[in-house]
Amino acid sequence: MFVKTEPIELAKVSEADEKKIFDLLEKHYEIKFIHGSLEKFLEKTAASKVYRADAETLGKLVIKNSFWRDAADSYEKAYQISEALRERDVAIPKVFLSRSKSYTVSTDLGLVNILEFVAGDHFTAGEEEFISAGKALGIFHHAGKKYLDKYPDQGAAINKVIPVQMPYEESREIYWQIKRDLLSHKACAFPKVCEALKNNLSDLERAMEFIDNSGVNSRERLSGIIHNDFHTNNALFKKDGSFAAFLDIDQVGVGPFVWDLGNTLASFASNFLQKGTQEEFGKMVSLFLEAYRKEFILPDGEYKLCLAGALRWDMMRLLRSLRRHLYENDRFPELILKIEERLISRIKALPGIFSFLE
Repeated sequence: MFVKTEPIELAKVSEADEKKIFDLLEKHYEIKFIHGSLEKFLEKTAASKVYRADAETLGKLVIKNSFWRDAADSYEKAYQISEALRERDVAIPKVFLSRSKSYTVSTDLGLVNILEFVAGDHFTAGEEEFISAGKALGIFHHAGKKYLDKYPDQGAAINKVIPVQMPYEESREIYWQIKRDLLSHKACAFPKVCEALKNNLSDLERAMEFIDNSGVNSRERLSGIIHNDFHTNNALFKKDGSFAAFLDIDQVGVGPFVWDLGNTLASFASNFLQKGTQEEFGKMVSLFLEAYRKEFILPDGEYKLCLAGALRWDMMRLLRSLRRHLYENDRFPELILKIEERLISRIKALPGIFSFLE
């Protein structure tokens, strides 16, 4: 269940690849890049490549190249929301407009966005990082709620244009079909994954029953704009532990704020518990939530739903990968492997990790 923070490392790109990328970018952007400056981030991503380069008048910039060629509208909407939140003091990198005044351009290489480069490191489980992350997420949620208060029609628009792929609720409805097909699946391309699933079905079904009975998906939950993927590697922190920036805003959506809280704290736990105890983690969560509440207050009972929120996200990821395995010819195999490497063990451990909330 443990997740190591990935180091931020870059490697130089070949002259030929740099020329191809820069030539393409200069067709779409009024930005002049400095030759010899293009580097690729080495962190593993399932659906994109990310680069850094120097621009003549703008300094270092980030170039995100996504392979989701059919998701241009989704990315454009996400970055429109990103800019609206940034204008409301959320720590999100600026995204630059193209010559056609869009945030996302479709190219021969896929979708491209150019963003401000923000210096920082990923989460290292320090006390100041818990505090600053809680504050940052509170500011994010507060700004998102204010935005929807001003533009109420945007809530439905965001979820329509930026749909969550295979959400938990959809997979839950067809779970018994998924289970039947898993158990009857003869030739499994990932035998260790399939065996782990079969051996732990009762625990996974108990987790789903807990989610369903918790009320975490109720319309009564306080809802608004949520990051949807705020975890240890999707944030940057300064050397003193203060928060620098949210990353990967392209999955932004509208839903209960406690979904974000549960997902984030589960990710932080997976990192922190490699060196700290559950009791110490409980103290860190208290600091996180105290900082969050100074910026944005949820009804008291909602904080107790962090466990259900965390389980919902992990079960969604597990069921989504399982559906890709069964019905999509093992699409994104590196994510399917995480079922056995991480997700099952974390789902089983989360009730004990969050026991201090009872």
